[in-house]
Amino acid sequence: MMTKHSRNAAAALLLAAVLPATALAQSEPAVPLKPTIALTPAEYARVKLYADQGIDELRRFLWRTRMIYNFQMGDLLGRDY
Repeated sequence: MMTKHSRNAAAALLLAAVLPATALAQSEPAVPLKPTIALTPAEYARVKLYADQGIDELRRFLWRTRMIYNFQMGDLLGRDY
């Protein structure tokens, strides 16, 4: 017999298993990088990680790290952006 607590725990586990799959299915297309500035391999890898998750994640990364890297969207996506 399942108690109320064990039903809630089972529902939470099921939800935790389903949510990441849903988030991956709704991901944005990757953003192609065309840097117009010199990037170290480590900087390029970090920017690429977020660019592969879509434009919104790249924008959030640039906003969060603006005082560290001072990257601009046009510096990473080419002058056409």
